[in-house]
Amino acid sequence: MLKVLNGLFSEGGDRVICKQLVGESLVTVAQLKADATFTYHQLIANKNTRWLLSSNDPYRFLVGLLAILASDKVAIISANRTDMWLNEISSSFDAILSDDLSLFKLDSKAKLKLKVGAPPLLDVEMQALFLFSGNELLQFFTSGSTGNAKKVKKRLIDITNEVSVLNQCFNEIPLPAHFLSSVSHFHIYGLLFNLILPLLSKRYWVNSMIEFQEQLAEYTDRCSEVVFISSPAFLSRLENKNLNFPINTIFSSGGPLQFLHAKETNLILGAYPIEVYGSTETGGIAYRQQLEGNTFWQTFEDVSLIEDERGIRLMSGHVSCDSPITLDDKIIINDDGTLSLLGRKDRIVKLEEKRISLNEIEGFLSKTALIKRCVALVIQGKRQVIGCVVELSSDGQLVIKSEGRNFLIRRLKSFMRSRFESVTIPRKWRFVDSLPVDSQGKLVSASLEKLF
Repeated sequence: MLKVLNGLFSEGGDRVICKQLVGESLVTVAQLKADATFTYHQLIANKNTRWLLSSNDPYRFLVGLLAILASDKVAIISANRTDMWLNEISSSFDAILSDDLSLFKLDSKAKLKLKVGAPPLLDVEMQALFLFSGNELLQFFTSGSTGNAKKVKKRLIDITNEVSVLNQCFNEIPLPAHFLSSVSHFHIYGLLFNLILPLLSKRYWVNSMIEFQEQLAEYTDRCSEVVFISSPAFLSRLENKNLNFPINTIFSSGGPLQFLHAKETNLILGAYPIEVYGSTETGGIAYRQQLEGNTFWQTFEDVSLIEDERGIRLMSGHVSCDSPITLDDKIIINDDGTLSLLGRKDRIVKLEEKRISLNEIEGFLSKTALIKRCVALVIQGKRQVIGCVVELSSDGQLVIKSEGRNFLIRRLKSFMRSRFESVTIPRKWRFVDSLPVDSQGKLVSASLEKLF
């Protein structure tokens, strides 16, 4: 697929690569050539090498990514763009390439506005600019096992190798097909499945995020071949409104999908989701399609797992490191090589495709004078959310008595917004005189869950 990427700008410029959800605006390879070249020239005139790339628009993001990599600079990608988080990782980037002016308030950083709509160029002006070696670097930021920012390096060859595996594994996707997504391209899953895969396999994506089921229904009415890139969170919220045109292929990643939700998705959208298991560090590890309960996971072609006294370790053709990666999940490798997933070893959970550290939530909330101790946990229901059980300090008790419970919750949420994305902020709160513990002083999980 690296070869395909290198040949992208030498092919016919009239090929459509994406279209808008609203209206009939089409984007062609010729426009991508012009926009990426315009941004490329801006970047090579700038001495900074590490660029934080941010745009909610998938096409603009792709323009910026290609220009950064072609100019031999490093693309820094972070889904969390809260002020405190960006300050935490600010030593890892020198400059910002974005169409979001709110990010430009980091005064110490160079800024470049990401623009599209450049006039057409002659092919000779940029033929030599976009030839990639594969060693170009992308750096993703996620929450590590402690909740602190963790840097994950990916070479461009790792990205294209994984897309090649995906294209071969899911080769029944028709040509052409329309890719729609409810998942952000700031996450490796969204970037691979909704941008790079259709770009390099000569399919195209719809350049707008699907946020509601009604948008999905609106678009499928106008198109016969749809691939939907989604998540357990989105699929678990579907309402039983049948589409006029069923979706051909559905992908889901960000956590295992309950079998009940797999069945409901098939009933409502017309296909059982193909679930993909992996992480930013590992890339895709395995996949499954739950036609019945307790379906095992099948590893991708270039993935091998090693089981020893250190746990389950992974070797893959689409990761940058040469040594095996120890997985943080509890896994059983079955006799036939399929996998059973039993959850995380640590207190990292995934909601809405975002990695969330329960320890980090507890530690951050405990910094306020209102809280003595607290425990964060995942509340199971039709939709998974974060809940928090709080033992208030004397200051917190005064606030709840004088201002009320709702006022206190709003104040705690406001405190969290400076550091966390919205999905990370607890939706359910319980205030107790003391946290439930057993005779050994350990928290009683069952008692915590009963509070909800």
